[in-house]
Amino acid sequence: MPRWITQDFEVGFFGTRAAMGVFWAGLIVASGAVGLRCASIPKAEPTREPARAQVIERNPWISGGDARISVLSLNLFQRPWEREARLLGASQWISEQSADWVLLQEVSQGIGPWKSDPVRSILDRSNSFDVFRGWHELNLGVYQLGLATLSRQSIAKASSRYQAFRQNDFLNTKGFLVTHIPESPLGEWIVINVHLTHRPGLPLKEAQFAELTAAVNQSQDALPHAHVLLGGDFNATLENSAFQGFLRAVGGQTWETSLNPEDQARGTQHTPYTEKCDVEGRSNRIDHFVLVKPKSSEGPKVAFDQAGLVVHQSEPHISDHCALRVDLIRVP
Repeated sequence: MPRWITQDFEVGFFGTRAAMGVFWAGLIVASGAVGLRCASIPKAEPTREPARAQVIERNPWISGGDARISVLSLNLFQRPWEREARLLGASQWISEQSADWVLLQEVSQGIGPWKSDPVRSILDRSNSFDVFRGWHELNLGVYQLGLATLSRQSIAKASSRYQAFRQNDFLNTKGFLVTHIPESPLGEWIVINVHLTHRPGLPLKEAQFAELTAAVNQSQDALPHAHVLLGGDFNATLENSAFQGFLRAVGGQTWETSLNPEDQARGTQHTPYTEKCDVEGRSNRIDHFVLVKPKSSEGPKVAFDQAGLVVHQSEPHISDHCALRVDLIRVP
């Protein structure tokens, strides 16, 4: 039996979400599925002992050293098309990376084409992760959609939480997952897995970034010695004024300054998924990492190192998003 814990949080109200191919009682029309969501109450599940920090083999792009954490972020692309083959590719690729933390967006499961749980697929190959997850949508179990954060170090569930944005697109709920990692090679961390609205309108983006700012401030007030790492699908380019306002408000440093030179001009998302995620001139850089210093001056100083994009070469492509990878290192 894998040694891992999954904590599920449910958010909700009745709503509708367009989702092609959903089957409910044998058939649900491709234009939508009715969703049931309940408010921020954890499922009652048996508690298992969390996975402990481990010494793991590093990839060639990691330069070594104990005071280093490698992080991946990937939007799994929840559509049903070739989903089983894409999940197989994703779980195999993630297991080969030997990352310390993995941030996943668009984690879906249910019935019909969504019957496989992508997190369990990853754990079947690498069961040393502790897991924390939260659902944007529950849809009576027919189709669930949310976020998952995987960590080689133990996650403090009592001080972690999922939060749906209070201001949301009714047909496309989004939110963020706040994960507390008390001990790591680089001290205490708050890791925030993010998925913001894809709507282009600035008012909704500004409202969600304001909620994200409040979440960072709240977490730092509660845990002043913790560094904060935000990662995931921001659905905003670095030039977006709402994103820039957020960076100023939290004093955040983006990963772009540590990107490999060949990645500087590449995007992270492109539709359709059958083409590469970084198609020149047609892809958008909407996935990011952001680092925020702790309120307290105690503890190690940390910076980004060896950031890069990972373009999926296998067929079918894992997602319409490139994967992100970055190292966190101790600095003088």
